[in-house]
Amino acid sequence: MISTRSDVERAFKAGNYSDALTQLSGQPQTGFEARMLLDIGLRLRDWNLVERGARDLANCGSPGDRVVGQAYVLYAGRSRSGQATVEEMPVAHGVDKRSAADLAYLKALFAWMDGNAGEARSALRSASPVTTEQRVKVLALQAWSAPTLRQQSELLLAALTRGIEGGVDVGLLGNIAHPLAVLFRELDLAELAPRAEALLTQIPWGRELLPDRFYVERAVAWAMAQRADYIEALRLLDRAAEHALTPAQHALVATDRARICRMAGDSVNVRVAALHAFESLEAIAWEQHLNDEPYAVYTGADILAPVDLERINALIKRADAAMLSSALGAARSPVLPAFRDLAHALVLTNRPEVLRLARRAYRVFHGIGYDYRAANAALRAYDVSGVAHWLSKAQFVARKMPRSILAREVARRSSVLRRLTPRRRELLAAIAEHLTNREIATRLSISENTVKEHIRVLHRLFKVSRRAELAALWLEAKEVA
Repeated sequence: MISTRSDVERAFKAGNYSDALTQLSGQPQTGFEARMLLDIGLRLRDWNLVERGARDLANCGSPGDRVVGQAYVLYAGRSRSGQATVEEMPVAHGVDKRSAADLAYLKALFAWMDGNAGEARSALRSASPVTTEQRVKVLALQAWSAPTLRQQSELLLAALTRGIEGGVDVGLLGNIAHPLAVLFRELDLAELAPRAEALLTQIPWGRELLPDRFYVERAVAWAMAQRADYIEALRLLDRAAEHALTPAQHALVATDRARICRMAGDSVNVRVAALHAFESLEAIAWEQHLNDEPYAVYTGADILAPVDLERINALIKRADAAMLSSALGAARSPVLPAFRDLAHALVLTNRPEVLRLARRAYRVFHGIGYDYRAANAALRAYDVSGVAHWLSKAQFVARKMPRSILAREVARRSSVLRRLTPRRRELLAAIAEHLTNREIATRLSISENTVKEHIRVLHRLFKVSRRAELAALWLEAKEVA
């Protein structure tokens, strides 16, 4: 070693991995050096570095370290090729408690990677963590094996709390914060939201760029936007854009910016951000089949479609092709296909299969506790069909998240439709028939100025700006009547 053990630990804990690797240059001579090399590889998701550190640990560590090193060699190979199984794990007889806890964690991790959540939970129950890092990792893996997203959120919050209080390295904190940030961004965590935001803002990011930081900054920016702090939200998005590594991530920031501008009533910048998102999405090569690529298309579909329906439809076809690729492991999860279906329901509103897609999206999201998306899908099913049953489902799910923008929107639309007067329903029907103001005035025996005033009131009530949008709302008004 060129530097002292404390220097290496300090650089690793702060996430300054290039410094730590420089100080570890050369062949590791001790179990500490080999384990540090292994841990840096895990934080960077560099499987070659993981395998190198694991092999060194198997050669120069303690008896327990050697067994753990052999297990991590299998893990590195599994992560690259998907070949290793739990049965190949080395036996943990006669090893120290820390090594036994590491092996139990790895056995659970292998079971989770194989899609066997029950076996993963069983292996975790047999784990007896010794260090704070082990306790945090076990909690995080329990979260990933939890049956609902709500339970995942609570366990990830517990893991991140323990990690921050225990002073674990920033890389491990980032690994936990990343999935929590995605859930926090997409779910309505209700009473958990303030705690999640507070924890995410406490992570002491190091100098080096960590991929997890991008997702955390997007989540906190979204929380600020929901509090109507649009300026600070956009500033934080600018910082997230600096940490974006791929065109898909740049597209995610652009669609976030468009959403926040729309929430703030800034229609000009909505269009500018949507066009930037198109440019980023069209630059994606797709051969890597990263999860972010289809996700960026599906989640941005409702923002992008009004700008250019033809281009978003072309992108959705590319995203669907990527989803069907065997290289995209996340396609086996119900979440991303449901995003795809909901995007189709949002965009392709003139197709007969829209209601079926919206129904399927509702079932999948509701089944995994994804309340925000479930309510959104039910609302879209109601938009398409005009059947009050779907509005009732949207209201039922939205009651679980009273603080959310979507819940307020469901309640507002329900109230507006209930209170719509007969004369305004007649006017909506006339607008849906594409009659001019003069023709509407003649049909309803009122003046053109009265027609214009009614239309201004309807625009304000439904928060829309075009006659075409009022015409689309006629199905809702007719059904409620």
